[in-house]
Amino acid sequence: MKLEQGMEKIRKNKWFNLIIAVAAVLTFFSTQISTVKDIKNFVINSIFPDKILYENIDKLNTGAQVAYFDKLIGKPVMIKPWLNKQFPKYKEYDYVNDDFFVKSIADETNTVLYYAVTTRKDGFNPKLPLVFGENLKLGKTKISDINTAQPESIMLDYSAKFLYYHENYDYGGVGSYRYYLIGYSPSECCEEVTDSNNNNDINYSIPEIVMEKDKDEKERKTQAFRRSLVPNTYGVISEKASSEFSEQIKKRYDMGVDYSEAVTF
Repeated sequence: MKLEQGMEKIRKNKWFNLIIAVAAVLTFFSTQISTVKDIKNFVINSIFPDKILYENIDKLNTGAQVAYFDKLIGKPVMIKPWLNKQFPKYKEYDYVNDDFFVKSIADETNTVLYYAVTTRKDGFNPKLPLVFGENLKLGKTKISDINTAQPESIMLDYSAKFLYYHENYDYGGVGSYRYYLIGYSPSECCEEVTDSNNNNDINYSIPEIVMEKDKDEKERKTQAFRRSLVPNTYGVISEKASSEFSEQIKKRYDMGVDYSEAVTF
C-alpha cells in the first residue's frame, strides 16, 4: 500500500510530469529529425546517385583503414593476399560497382598504402586527383590535357585479350614522396581513341609500340599514343609506403583490379 501511495504521489508531482513531457517532446523531435534526414538522403540517392558516388570516391585516401573504404563504397567482393613475397602479410581488396572498380592494398595493420579507381562506363567520370590539374575527369580527359611534368616512367604491355598502359608521377618532399599512376587498365570503357589532330590521323597501338625495335621511333610513337589516350584508371601510392613497395606497384602491369576476376561478381 505504501508503494502504491508513493507512486501516486510521484505521478501527481508537477515537476515529474514536466520532465516526462519534455522527454516526450525531445523524443518526438529526434524521431522527426531522423526521419527527415532519412528522407533527404533517400531523395538525393535516388535522384543524384552519381553525386554520392563521386563524393565518396573523392574521400578515398591512402593512410585510411580498410573499414573506411568499406563504409564509403561497400564491402569488397574479393580479399586475397597481395602477390608479392616481400610483403607476405599485405592484402588486396577489390571493390566492384556497376560504375567503377576500386583496388586497394593494405598492410598488416589494415592501413591502405595504395588504391586505384577505374571507371567502367563512359558516363561515369570521377574527378582526377588535383595534382593532375583542375576540373579533369577520369574517362574524359586525355593524358595530353594533364597539367603536370613529364612522367617519371611509362609501362605498357598487351595480351591476347587486354591492353595495358600507365604512367608514374611523384609528388612530395625529400624522403616522403606520394606517387600517382594514370593510364588504361582493362575495363568496359575508354578504349584508346584516335586524335584527329595528331599526325594526319595516325594513331599507334600498344602492340605496335611494344614491338618497335628502334628506340627513337618507339619514343615518337609512344608520345603520339599518349596524346590520344583517354585514361580510365588512376592510382595513388602513400607517401608512408616503403620504396620497395612503391617500386613494385610502379613496375607491375596490374594498376587496377584483375578485370577477368572482377566481372565474375
